[in-house]
Amino acid sequence: MLEVNITKKLRAFTLDVNFKADNNALALLGQSGSGKSMTLKCIAGVEKPDSGKIVLDGEILYDSTQGICLPPQKRRIGLLFQNYALFPMMTLLQNVMSGCKQIPRKARKAHALELIKRFGLEGFENTYPNKLSGGEQQRAALARMLAANPRLLLFDEPFSALDTHLRRQLSQMTADVLRNYDGSAIVVSHDCAEAFRLCPQIAVMEKGKITAHKDRVSLFKAPETVAAAKLIGCENILPVRTGEKNVIVSNLGIIVDKIKPDEITAIGLPANAIHIDNNGEYKFNATVIQIINSPYEVTLVLNMDYSKYDIFCSLPNSVE
Repeated sequence: MLEVNITKKLRAFTLDVNFKADNNALALLGQSGSGKSMTLKCIAGVEKPDSGKIVLDGEILYDSTQGICLPPQKRRIGLLFQNYALFPMMTLLQNVMSGCKQIPRKARKAHALELIKRFGLEGFENTYPNKLSGGEQQRAALARMLAANPRLLLFDEPFSALDTHLRRQLSQMTADVLRNYDGSAIVVSHDCAEAFRLCPQIAVMEKGKITAHKDRVSLFKAPETVAAAKLIGCENILPVRTGEKNVIVSNLGIIVDKIKPDEITAIGLPANAIHIDNNGEYKFNATVIQIINSPYEVTLVLNMDYSKYDIFCSLPNSVE
């Protein structure tokens, strides 16, 4: 169990996060610059918070009131950076063995070779990082991270530099690692599909704060904030004004009685909730603004005159 309750003053805002992560992997989902990576660095001990407390499996890693701040090497946390951070002057085998400090010295080489085999890197033991492909470097970094038998796994946008095909392959490999890992794990991402595939729990970060924390199905069903709705791909977000007992969709004159007006600022309608069917019940006038082709679907960007639609979810104010 990981418990995080910390603050840290940054240039654009103050990081102020408070969450718990059990043995189910947790995704920190948010736009670039929202504080996701800084949160991981504070947990790993690479950065020091200004105040607060971090506890892992009952052990205090950081506590500003008690003056406790364990160095990274004593936290037993595996952190996978975006650029993998392999040691350039070490071979693949040496890189993986460098993570084996918790293993008895005589058993380190065998342990490293076992991980190299697990990640399909046999034959590259004496190869230096600059001779490995991006995917091979990522697998090497995964092997080195797991070599130390860490209590907590942290992934900081691990697939951002890879092409689509390789990204999917390594995402599946990481999913297998997380599924078989008996401990807490946090995955930082700005990709909602990736977060959904890898993590049963998702926390949305916006300007240094967690604005939603739910299981993945519940979050996609009801994202709670405008920022969360945008991150999960809800493109149709309509502003509203509230009356005493109802919500009125601005500029359309549509009154919604199903939603309580307290703190509601917008209504979101996901694209997959809109069905264009000649025999359907709903009709509207629309102008096609753009046609976007992809190998498996065609997306129409429409300027619509809504006449009737189903409500997806209500969205309260985002973080100011």
